[in-house]
Amino acid sequence: MNARNVLYRKVAYLVGIVLLLFPLFWLGRPEVRDESGRLQSGGTLAQMRHEMGLSPAELGEIDPASQTMKLATLGLRGIASWILWQRADEYHEKENWDKLAATLNTLRRLQPHYISVWDYQAWNVSYNVAKEFDHYEHRYLWLKRGIEFLMTGTRYNRHNPRLLWSLGWFTGYKIGTADEKKEYRELFRDDVDFHVQLNEYVNVDEARGVGGKPDNWLMGRLWYLRAVDVDTAGIPVQWMRQSEESETITKRKRSATLFYHDPPKQILNYAQAITEELLPGDTTREAWGWGHREFSAFGNREIALYDGLIIRLNDLQRLVDEINELVRQLDELAPGLREK
Repeated sequence: MNARNVLYRKVAYLVGIVLLLFPLFWLGRPEVRDESGRLQSGGTLAQMRHEMGLSPAELGEIDPASQTMKLATLGLRGIASWILWQRADEYHEKENWDKLAATLNTLRRLQPHYISVWDYQAWNVSYNVAKEFDHYEHRYLWLKRGIEFLMTGTRYNRHNPRLLWSLGWFTGYKIGTADEKKEYRELFRDDVDFHVQLNEYVNVDEARGVGGKPDNWLMGRLWYLRAVDVDTAGIPVQWMRQSEESETITKRKRSATLFYHDPPKQILNYAQAITEELLPGDTTREAWGWGHREFSAFGNREIALYDGLIIRLNDLQRLVDEINELVRQLDELAPGLREK
């Protein structure tokens, strides 16, 4: 009797497992797309990923090697990633740069859509690793590696403006405000091979400055403009400050005003840089004039604040004049009332 009960129990378990396969299949069916890339069919989860824009094809390019590595980890991708992060820190401490680069490459394949992988490790390479070298040319090479790392990240996360913003910061401020900014800027201007790489992502011709050579500040502006384009297309800038108190996903919080202020600010930085490098003349005058026009356009831009209020910075003086006029009218209606 006991043996028969055990048999019945095993059969019941087996039948239950088979029955569960049907809803699991229904939920997890892979998506099927037509030649134009539109979703034709798929399980409930595939349809939800499509509606929310979370499928790998919609987040960015699909890397076959990355997908293979995910399958090879057998569901332990999180543990594997944690181990790789630990190894990356270890290789950094031991100054084993070749193994560090290889580890970062493996890490980004395991987590191609995890923004912090690209952002944090690019900062680590361009700032922490680069400073370990004595010669500025070696530091510049590692600075470039960080930029290249971020550029690769944008291919897999094309709808996320955070990496684009970081590229603007690296290209502009890391090169243009470093202690070796004179040498860095000169290296950047003459780095033709790097310009070819950059041209795959932005139009390098739009960043040409003095002497017809690309300028790091103007290149940073192009990256910031791409970040603004993503936001304009309706993708929320998730790391912006959503309220006065909120802590967002990065310590480098940006208000909406500062976010849209970044592109024109790079033109002023460019004008300041060439003014320090050249004698004042038509070239510097044109640069400052360009910056003035861009900031005027920025002032006319409608900016949504965290509380939903829409502002235009150039409206400030008009609003001040309106307030003064209302105060004057109030004083005429009730003279001396405000002094009481």
